[in-house]
Amino acid sequence: MKEILREAAQVGGMPKTGSYTIVWRQTDAGVNSDKEEFVVNY
Repeated sequence: MKEILREAAQVGGMPKTGSYTIVWRQTDAGVNSDKEEFVVNY
């Protein structure tokens, strides 16, 4: 999985070393919103 995220960063034009954050939000209509953050270091 880490290799796939590293390759995605390179395709996106990011430097070969560093980190980025993926934010996942799940929103239920009119209720609460869940938010998960994943920091990818490579």
